[in-house]
Amino acid sequence: MKEKKGKILIVDDVAQNIQLIANFLKEDYELAFALQGREAVNQALKTPFDLILLDVMMPEIDGFKVCEILKEEEKTKEVPVIFLTAKTDTQSIKKGFECGGVDYITKPFNAVELKARVKTHIRLKWAMETLEEKNDALQRSNRIKDKFFSIIAHDLKSPLNTFVSLTSLMEENYEDFSEEERKDFLQSMCEHSKQLNKLLSNLLQWSMHQQGDLKVRPEELFLESVMEENLKLYQQEICRKKIRLEMEMEAGLKTLGDPSMIQTIFRNLLSNAVKFTPNRGKIEIHGRFQEDKVLVDIVDTGVGIQKERIPHLFSLDQVTSTKGTNYEEGTGLGLVLCKEFVKFHKGEIEVDSRPEEGTKIRVILLKKPKFSTKDLAADKEERKNENFTGSF
Repeated sequence: MKEKKGKILIVDDVAQNIQLIANFLKEDYELAFALQGREAVNQALKTPFDLILLDVMMPEIDGFKVCEILKEEEKTKEVPVIFLTAKTDTQSIKKGFECGGVDYITKPFNAVELKARVKTHIRLKWAMETLEEKNDALQRSNRIKDKFFSIIAHDLKSPLNTFVSLTSLMEENYEDFSEEERKDFLQSMCEHSKQLNKLLSNLLQWSMHQQGDLKVRPEELFLESVMEENLKLYQQEICRKKIRLEMEMEAGLKTLGDPSMIQTIFRNLLSNAVKFTPNRGKIEIHGRFQEDKVLVDIVDTGVGIQKERIPHLFSLDQVTSTKGTNYEEGTGLGLVLCKEFVKFHKGEIEVDSRPEEGTKIRVILLKKPKFSTKDLAADKEERKNENFTGSF
């Protein structure tokens, strides 16, 4: 693998000095040059450099002032500056470090020493960047972990406690209830068990996706069949709420995708449409081809979403759950999965919503997305032996 090359800006008002320094560094680094302080600042603000070699004695503004300006700018404050100058007095060296320089080399310089110091400071910069990236990733991971545990602690605990209470009540007082009351209890238990099943399914899939354990197993999928299968899961609730359902899918509408992930996408979107559509409301499903893409719209006449909440619908960091029109519970995790799985299939998801009017969610998939080797399942034998498919 080819080693990464650092990018260095050499600043000196004497062209011969620049040429001399460049001769020692050109084989190992990408080089840029500036003959004046203002020019150096402008270049540094436009181009991300890994190091700046800076002369002190220059017309207009000297190297110390250039360094101060760079350290005040957000884009350049972390770029290491090495002063390379003929000023050898103690006061100048002190000032060089005080204004933000990481090193101070006096002219005439030793070429071996120059190359060693340049190499050290560039590697230190890269190490700090890697550390910051890992720290950011760790902080995000911790936020997600906290959300994950809050979902388990609250949203999983609530329906589970209700389910346990209902079963205990039925067991202890079965003979005291009428047939109609028993049916109501069973219906409530059934709804809570479905909720638990869906929540556990989403938690498991989301967890596997975060760990990179989910692989694409692409198959040709006819989306009308996918919709029909998922609608069966909510048929009872659709009938109970007397929701009018209309579906119009272009003939032969299909995509190449992982069955489990595609099912999860539309299962969660349909669940939300049913959840937030009031009694006697309406849900429309439309699907069509558009060049090399497949567009599926799910439109409901539900409660709608406030404009400022839409950007946060698919973020686990800020997502909040809203009760449905019949006080149905949820976690918001389903929409996070939808976004991640659609993106995994090289697609997009769009939301258009108005409070008290309804919501339209558009899923845009490619007819034949190209998956990387890393995305694909390791081998066919794994499919036969795997117990979990992620589809419920």
